[in-house]
Amino acid sequence: MEISHLNKKDNLQDKVQSLPKKIEHGVRQGSILGPLLFLLYINDLPSHINEAKLVLCADGTNILVTGKNEEELYSEILVVTKQLDGCLCKNGLAVNYTKRLLCPSIIVNQLS
Repeated sequence: MEISHLNKKDNLQDKVQSLPKKIEHGVRQGSILGPLLFLLYINDLPSHINEAKLVLCADGTNILVTGKNEEELYSEILVVTKQLDGCLCKNGLAVNYTKRLLCPSIIVNQLS
């Protein structure tokens, strides 16, 4: 595959070519089957993850974890991560940890 990039600063075009690699399994990028197969594989994911709310999209999943304090939040994240890995492993899938984003937020409710 060859990728071309136009450097606007120098007005030069860079080209990078990757080496061919045998694909063991998968769907070509841009295929209409990609989002469909993704949904089929993860459609039952919410039934395997009990300590979180899931938002399933055509090309990704958001997992919302809550806790009463920071310690409980991180404990719940570990539990959910184990549940997620177990469920995906059954389907021959794995989390791409380079794309995973963890955004902890602490919201404090004070009663006055």
